[in-house]
Amino acid sequence: EHGRSTYKRGYEWCSGSGPLGYALLDEKIVKHITFSDLYQVGIDDCLATAKNNNITNSVDAFLSSTIAGIPKIDPLDLVVSTPPHCWQDISSLNDLQRRLLLDENMEAHREFFQNIKARLSKNAELFIIEHDISKKDVYIDMAEIGGLTFIDWYDFDTKQDGLPPHKLLHFIA
Repeated sequence: EHGRSTYKRGYEWCSGSGPLGYALLDEKIVKHITFSDLYQVGIDDCLATAKNNNITNSVDAFLSSTIAGIPKIDPLDLVVSTPPHCWQDISSLNDLQRRLLLDENMEAHREFFQNIKARLSKNAELFIIEHDISKKDVYIDMAEIGGLTFIDWYDFDTKQDGLPPHKLLHFIA
């Protein structure tokens, strides 16, 4: 609904097994997708999906906890992500939940917004899914400091597992 109908090169940050990126590739919204995640199992799953579907020429996947740690690639036109969204250790989380949901002191977000612009083509679009509306201004400030322009904050009407509704932040390079 938001953004262009097609992009040359997409990127899924904090990809896990790559559900967003593979949906974009399947719908022919992107011609090529790059994945990165800090967990090897996620990257292995991304690469296995590409191999099993004979689309390895349309996929890159990198094990990295930072944008700066990803090798040089062609400029990205589209970035999508559902990054970790808890900001301080919550004792009620089990180990797996903590690893998947905790971005302590927003360190991953800060690094992402600080370094992503150098990887983008002119007018690239970024769509980041978040759910903490109290952090809206923090996200926007981090993005603007990194050289991005805030476009809008779209609302999803669904609630999942007792979490607040998710929001879609839209930025442009």
